[in-house]
Amino acid sequence: MTGLNSGTTYFYRVRAYNGGGTSTNSGTISLTTTSPTVQVTIQTNPIGRTFTIDGSTFSTTQTLSWTTGSSHTISTTSPQSGTTGMQFVWSSWSDGGAISHSATPSSNTTYTANFTTQFLLTMNAGTGGTVSPASAFFNSGQSVNISATPNAGFSFSSWSGTGTGSFSGATNPASVTMNGPITETASFVAIPKTIQLSAPSYSIGEGGQILNVNVTRAGRNCRCER
Repeated sequence: MTGLNSGTTYFYRVRAYNGGGTSTNSGTISLTTTSPTVQVTIQTNPIGRTFTIDGSTFSTTQTLSWTTGSSHTISTTSPQSGTTGMQFVWSSWSDGGAISHSATPSSNTTYTANFTTQFLLTMNAGTGGTVSPASAFFNSGQSVNISATPNAGFSFSSWSGTGTGSFSGATNPASVTMNGPITETASFVAIPKTIQLSAPSYSIGEGGQILNVNVTRAGRNCRCER
């Protein structure tokens, strides 16, 4: 039979015809037509990220049978935590939809939620200066410039880095490559203070006492008295 509506129950009776005549009607027979379906696969890239289908949350690939043309809501969240110093930021759905949107497939379809992997760059400054940028997450493989600025009376000494792609050394500014979580620490040293004496004599106060400094010309002799 043709022209039947899907998802509809029909009732009918059967009567037979032959040379001997016509039979009586059969008992009532019911027939429910089924709706055509499509196979839908929903997954994430990388695998293991969470997503929802019509309000139910999953973290593994789901393969479902949906009625052709029916509407369903698929969504995810961002960012999502990974191991220590790692997170995943949603970038797109394979069908171009928003982070939460309706899907109405008319044929077998796969929907993939794509995420960007990010790693944490932790920045520390020792006594005597500051560092930039501030601690933050950056995309996997991204090159990040780091710099250290000494305070007055200090000079930059070196970087000490840990993690894949980190930097250790005296170059400033420098760069790191975010192949994993990285920690960078900048060290600073105090600049020695130099007093240059050019007059014949000085009187310097120290802690309430007097320190007499006698200086000869050309710096040949120095006599200090307390």
